[in-house]
Parts: sequence; structure tokens; C-alpha cells
Amino acid sequence: MFKTIIAVCATSVLLVAGCSDSSNDEGSLTADQEAVVELLLTASAEEGIILDEACTREVISRLPDDDARALAEADDPNDVSVSTVGEEIGNEVVNCVDSDTLANALADDLESQGVTVDRECLREVLTDVDPAEFFGDSTTEPDSELTARLEACID
Repeated sequence: MFKTIIAVCATSVLLVAGCSDSSNDEGSLTADQEAVVELLLTASAEEGIILDEACTREVISRLPDDDARALAEADDPNDVSVSTVGEEIGNEVVNCVDSDTLANALADDLESQGVTVDRECLREVLTDVDPAEFFGDSTTEPDSELTARLEACID
């Protein structure tokens, strides 16, 4: 079930995988950074992912000008090569995913497999969860306490 949620968010994470440190003040966006924010919000919405705009702006405010320009001007931002440090910052976008989006995507996936889900329970559980903790590292097992709380939402 976690793989589906990760796949749903993949477009968002890949779009800004080239982020890195920036000398810009947090919250202050250049025109290219603004373009990247708009690309990211649009691409994620097309995948049914709602990103918190203020959070997304804060993350993107740290993009260096060269990376922001490359992403903004690219025909396909997923093809842009940027720094390794930038990939780490780009992964922070997952922290901007709305908890209702996580709950709905998880419920949709489970229901498509014939599982009955208490959507309100999922929303409550995921409201308190850091999206980075939820998505975690693909090489590690999900947190057992979180898994137990999620399983309690499944009939």
C-alpha cells in the first residue's frame, strides 16, 4: 500500500529533484523559482496531489538561480541534471503533501483492492504524521506504530 502512495507523489518529487542550497532569503522567490513553484503545483495537481503552497514556496526559495532557471526553461523538468545536494532538498517537497491527499490516495488504493476503509480514521492518523516519515526510505520497513494505527482504520 505504501508503494502506491509513493508512486502518486513521484511526479512532485522528481520535478524538483534538482534543488540545492540558495543564497536567496527564504520566502523570496526569483521569477524562475516562481515558475518552478507553478510547474510543481500544476504537475502535482494533475496527479491528484495537493501540495501546501506556502511550504512548496519555502522549499523552492532555496533553489539556486542556475537550477531554478534550468528547471523553468526545460521542455521536461524531469530531464534536468542538478547537484546531489539539490536532490536532498528536492525530496523535501514530500513534506508539503496535504494529509487529506495521503488519506484519500491510500483509501482509493485499498478500496480498489476490495478492502473496506474508514476514511475519517485515515485522515485522523495521517494528520499527525510527518509525510517524510510516512513515505520513509524505500529500503526500510514502515514504522510499526504508524502501521498499527493505519491498520486500525481497515475493516
